[in-house]
Amino acid sequence: MAGYTRQSSAQILSGEIVSAAPINAEYNQIVNAFDESTGHKHDGTSAEGPPIDRIADADQNNKILIDTGNNHIEFYIDTGASTQQLRIEDGAIVPITDDDIDLGAVGAEFKDLHLDGTANIDSLVADTADINGGTVDGSVIGGTTPAAATMTDLTATGTINFAGATVSNGGTVTTVAINGGTISGITDLAIADGGTAASNASDARDNLGLTIGTNIQAYDAGLQSIAGLTTAANKMIYTTALDTYAVTDLSAAGRALIDDASAGDQRTTLGLGTMATQNANSVAITGGTISGITNISDTGNTLPFSFSTTITDSDPGSGVFRLDNATQNTATNIYIDDEDSNAVDVSAFIQTLSGGNNPSSILGLVTLRKEFAPEVFLQFKVTGVINAAGYTKLAVTNLSSSTANPFSNSDNVLIDISLSGDKGDAGDITGPVSSTDNAIARWDGTSGNLIQDSSVTIDDSNNLTGVVNVTATGNLIVDTNTLYVDATGNRVGIGRTPTTNALEVAGTIESTSGGFKFPDGSTQTKSAGHGLSAMIALGMA
Repeated sequence: MAGYTRQSSAQILSGEIVSAAPINAEYNQIVNAFDESTGHKHDGTSAEGPPIDRIADADQNNKILIDTGNNHIEFYIDTGASTQQLRIEDGAIVPITDDDIDLGAVGAEFKDLHLDGTANIDSLVADTADINGGTVDGSVIGGTTPAAATMTDLTATGTINFAGATVSNGGTVTTVAINGGTISGITDLAIADGGTAASNASDARDNLGLTIGTNIQAYDAGLQSIAGLTTAANKMIYTTALDTYAVTDLSAAGRALIDDASAGDQRTTLGLGTMATQNANSVAITGGTISGITNISDTGNTLPFSFSTTITDSDPGSGVFRLDNATQNTATNIYIDDEDSNAVDVSAFIQTLSGGNNPSSILGLVTLRKEFAPEVFLQFKVTGVINAAGYTKLAVTNLSSSTANPFSNSDNVLIDISLSGDKGDAGDITGPVSSTDNAIARWDGTSGNLIQDSSVTIDDSNNLTGVVNVTATGNLIVDTNTLYVDATGNRVGIGRTPTTNALEVAGTIESTSGGFKFPDGSTQTKSAGHGLSAMIALGMA
């Protein structure tokens, strides 16, 4: 390359004669320096000129700048001012503004793009794509305009969602989980390949040896309920509703009872004799010993009924009676069915309460006792009887009861009816025409039928007056130990029970006159010091 160096610097000087040869040599050198092929290089070497750091238009708004300080080649475009668009630096072509410069345009596309690395593309629209390696992450392929995809191998560690697409000619698919959609148009999958060799459920069950009714049990709600139970030793299952089962205890004693073939065998297992076969209201005991009995119930002439807690005035039903109040001992009416618990019509007997010449408005008594528990009772006086259709209504007033509500619904109750008798013949006992108030009546004579008045009285405060002498064949005790006469030991105790001496006193003995007489006949009227006290203590304590 030809650079420019001075050719005639010694001839072309100030004050020298101008001659053609030196000037021609200079101009030739200048022409050679700017020759289009062999001219100077601007490489900064001697006679070659300095390096050119930019290429620009007249106003330098469009330019390429060599930025020596940053080691960049910078590209500027006139956008009304000189605006840097991109730069080339070591290993990168970098746009100045993010998401600003297109690579190619519609109708002015680049041909081939060769990359040996990673293409980080926010959005890729490709007419065709031949991806021979790497990964595609977080992308929908064919999201807007789906197209067929032909793949040699498709390996997925997650889920492939075909979203209703049809997969055909799929080649070999391994370890696949299909969670929806439809698989159709395939040949029945052989049993050896994990299929059923069938296209319908019935044939599939037959091919697999699971024919319902032959190889397996059809679904049954009861069996399903049993399958859900947890069992253990000494347990059994039982039904609580239709096709519903539960578990309960079953002891060895229970198993011994339920495996017996007859009721007789069960009685033997339980150790029961012939009494176990007798009716409760007709028991025959021919030997042995009865002990420890709390209550013995003999129905006698009582009527057996069942109690109902219903309080409605209506026919209670065969063998049933009821009261008209939920608080049983305040009831004022009893409704008794015409038939008792044995279906015997007892209405005529109950209605005998309405007859007779009774001396008062009380027609009789009705006592209600719980069967086998006579201490549980209600007792009423009957003041009226009404014969209703199918039952009898008794108007009653309660006299006594074991509790306010002694009976529970369906209790077995015995009804005892006592009539108030008609007036009978007069008795043979007679007495005085008049008597003293509070006087104690006495037999007059030995006939046993004559009563006389007396002057001995017991007033309303239980004070006894009018007694002259009291003759007691046994001990006489007044107010516990105030006065105690021991008839057997011939001793008297004052303030205590005598045990040794003829007179024993618990307290002070006072003599207001006469003094004290001693066994030797002497009388002590005055205190003689402690001697008298000692004698009293020895002789009378």
